[in-house]
Amino acid sequence: MAKMKVGKVGFSLIPEGVHVFKVVSCEDKYEDYDRVSYELQTSSGQKITNRFNFVDGKGEVNEIGTFYWSKFARACLNLGANEEPEIDFSDLVGCYVEAEVKHNTYIAKSGDHKGEEMTGANLVDKSYAPAKGFGSGEYRNIPDNIGD
Repeated sequence: MAKMKVGKVGFSLIPEGVHVFKVVSCEDKYEDYDRVSYELQTSSGQKITNRFNFVDGKGEVNEIGTFYWSKFARACLNLGANEEPEIDFSDLVGCYVEAEVKHNTYIAKSGDHKGEEMTGANLVDKSYAPAKGFGSGEYRNIPDNIGD
């Protein structure tokens, strides 16, 4: 009798909540486009891309993007408040970081789903925190009703 491996179910969004991610790759486009992006992965293999633009649409320094990249880098490298090393963007590959995932809905502007309402996952920039690796508590859901 023949056997065949059952394939994966397909794409699924990373659930909302706080997750630990490993930085698995870096796309450094700083010299050409003033931006950098990182591919992050959960312990279960789900991936999300984290992008930082260092220049805004007016061609001026994007101080907010620079601030959040610094916060991201500090969390990845577990830097103290007074540490200000100069690092290469790729130095973050292999590091772990904790961040909150939120879902957002939008209308697709192009592609096979043009005009349809879609759901995407984004990292909450202000939620970055150091992580030592994947642990048994890799996922902590934060209920919406906290503080009610």
